[in-house]
Amino acid sequence: MTYNAPVTPAETTAEIFRRVLVPAVTGGELIIEKPFGRKAAFAATSVFGGIEPTAGEVALDQWFGPNAMQQGEEALLRRLRRLANADVTTIVPRIDGGVVVLAALVHDLVAAFHPDLPGVFRRDAPAKLLEATAQGFAEVPAPTTLRAALLRHAWLGDLPRFALVRTEVRWWVGGRSFVGRAPPARLLAWPEVRRVRRDAREVEILRLPDLFSDRANTAPLIELHARAMSGFLAASPLTDLALAGRLSPPFLWTEAIARLVENPAGARLSRRAIALGEEGGKFAREVIASVAGDAARALS
Repeated sequence: MTYNAPVTPAETTAEIFRRVLVPAVTGGELIIEKPFGRKAAFAATSVFGGIEPTAGEVALDQWFGPNAMQQGEEALLRRLRRLANADVTTIVPRIDGGVVVLAALVHDLVAAFHPDLPGVFRRDAPAKLLEATAQGFAEVPAPTTLRAALLRHAWLGDLPRFALVRTEVRWWVGGRSFVGRAPPARLLAWPEVRRVRRDAREVEILRLPDLFSDRANTAPLIELHARAMSGFLAASPLTDLALAGRLSPPFLWTEAIARLVENPAGARLSRRAIALGEEGGKFAREVIASVAGDAARALS
């Protein structure tokens, strides 16, 4: 984890693309570095005219880099085509401030569990970051248009399923923990002589506290993580529906979901997002039906 913080909203946005958004749509590895912080995350929305601008084109190549169409925008268009039965090239802009602020907050949620978090030797540092992150998610309004709902899910819908790897390396005189990165080769050298033992475990971001269940005083982090994830899902109702089969945080029929499926086009989009989920959305549909009853009829 490095500590050179971006300064301007444009610099923050470039970092959000590099660390989170490009990996999110291309299936690459998330880059977890210094937390953005709630204030900087919301300031970055100004680059795109606010949380949910109503019009305007944004040149994604300036954020994706020189190989934009190969690396990022092409992947995004493929995702949009899977979800929407429409000419997705007419969906403009294909990025907005809502997507950017949510991506930054997801980054900070993961960073709170990172052993290199600045101030990690202060026992309350992870909890303070998670508290601010959960507050940030709660401050992101639910999408008011189908385009905004579609963009949030297309960009960010896979993030809760991204896995974080924790590797424990133990040797005869000590040990170290590595989260989200491989241990250096020098620590793994001479395994028989130095009695090196390496244990790796991975957990989805949706269940991130499970990766640190052996640590003391994790109960507050579990509660804060659940609050933060609930806030993220409330801000992206298509993602909430697609992941309805999860164990935690439990699925709830929210006002944002109800508004989305009231619209026939929103209901079609929701059914498609659910069908593209795990096991064709079978378990998600069962959970939605059991929680929402007749309210979920539009998703049948």
